[in-house]
Amino acid sequence: MKNINWFEQGIELLVVFIGITAAFLLNNWRSDLETKELEQKYLHSLLEDVRADSVLLQNAMETNHKKTEAIHNFLYETIEQKNWSLDSVLTISVQVFNVINFSQNRTTYTSILNSGDFKIFENYDLTKSVVKYYKQYDHVKIVEDIYLNSISDMWTPFLFEHIDVIHNKLINEKVFRQPQFSNLVAGAYSGLMQKDNSYEIMDSLNNILRLKLIDNIH
Repeated sequence: MKNINWFEQGIELLVVFIGITAAFLLNNWRSDLETKELEQKYLHSLLEDVRADSVLLQNAMETNHKKTEAIHNFLYETIEQKNWSLDSVLTISVQVFNVINFSQNRTTYTSILNSGDFKIFENYDLTKSVVKYYKQYDHVKIVEDIYLNSISDMWTPFLFEHIDVIHNKLINEKVFRQPQFSNLVAGAYSGLMQKDNSYEIMDSLNNILRLKLIDNIH
């Protein structure tokens, strides 16, 4: 019977074990590297989206705030003093109807959500900020839709009934001095105030998220 060199066999077995272990560790290292690269790619894309949102949001906030101030002045100065003219009625109606809404960039967020890749984000606090920011937009859309519906359901029928657009005159001036019209103006003012508030919250979350994204980008 041939003698077995257990020492050589042990060395060979050790070499095989080290090779398998090294391959396993290398594979894990590559997988971790790919995961981190994907996370960084998502963070960069999110930052681009949030920065673009900030520009659009500032425009919506500025426009909406000007409308709120204009209607505030009409409601608390013009109507109370009963000195408004057809021009002022038409001007305030244009302010109410000329709607500027905020449209959020959701491409990257939707991609992360649908792929389930939030699990690769190392910073849980950052993940919460991302989700909170995009969920706030759902609230913004509700507020914006309520305002649009109020215009469609109340303002449009009222103006079509009481303004002769072709001849640019009021069909019945007394109607515009009644509570029905002032209530419409007050309702528009309330709707714009709610939009102001929702945009301010959105802007605050945008600023917080931008800073956190910058801190986590390597």
